Amino acid sequence: MLRESIDDEIERLSKRFFSKVHLDVLDMIDELIIIFLIDSVEKPGQIIFANKMAVKFLGYSLEALQEKSFYELAKNIPIDDKFSEKKMFNCELIAFSGLRLSFLSSLSFMEHSGRSMGVFIGKDNSKTKRLLKELQWRVDFESLIAKISSMFIGSFDFDNTVNKALAEIGIFTRADRAYLFLFNEDEKSMSNTHEWCAEGIKPERERLQNLPINMFPWWMRKLRAGKTLNIEEVAKLPEEASAEKEILQAQNIKSLIVLPIFVGEKLMGFAGLDDVARDTPWQESDIKLLRIFSEILSRAFEVSRFK
Repeated sequence: MLRESIDDEIERLSKRFFSKVHLDVLDMIDELIIIFLIDSVEKPGQIIFANKMAVKFLGYSLEALQEKSFYELAKNIPIDDKFSEKKMFNCELIAFSGLRLSFLSSLSFMEHSGRSMGVFIGKDNSKTKRLLKELQWRVDFESLIAKISSMFIGSFDFDNTVNKALAEIGIFTRADRAYLFLFNEDEKSMSNTHEWCAEGIKPERERLQNLPINMFPWWMRKLRAGKTLNIEEVAKLPEEASAEKEILQAQNIKSLIVLPIFVGEKLMGFAGLDDVARDTPWQESDIKLLRIFSEILSRAFEVSRFK
């Protein structure tokens, strides 16, 4: 009998309060909207309406939501004396699956048809957090570019500066190694002149000295053509790169990106990043950062050539 009286009350209030126009408008809104009774004696917080976005996110049908109290679903709702209807706050709603979903929310109150009601509006907090994270990443990326560029201005210790820049790049991209190879004066061999390694990663620089360039025909052909080597899986290198594949696998490298460094039309060497613990694709931003570093080195070599 009690259940029937509650259902009748919800239906009566819904028909009185929500016209088809109301429903259509509320269902078009991207935020979650839940309207509930504050003064319900039978069931405090009785939900009388939830828009389509609320139904979608929470995983309940509208009918199932109308059987619940808002207070059963909502966690971390501010109830202290400092609460203001205009103040946004973070809260969680418990979905049908049991997951606690985070929302940036507002809560307002109104009187209608002689009843006291609460109106909850929630914006998916994961989107907000993601946007803020992306914005912060962009700020950090631009700051890092400015920082690295400033390292090579004026008088500087080349070796120390390159090592610092490689460390910054390696940490930012979460690479396992960041390195620089330069061709020796005879232009027939090359050496790993600078290297940064993440914690727990074995350095390779000492054993990568005076390597004959003809050991890397596929690699060198790509670099001389000014191409970026973006190898997502070393194990899947083509047959023509079998020599390079063998050397890379001997270092347990799973993936890498390498960019050439030119001074004018002369290939001076290359800068690279590699991973030994994963073979996930490199981000476009990783390539962009390494390209900027290569261009900075190119200018540094150009300036030193005319001193």
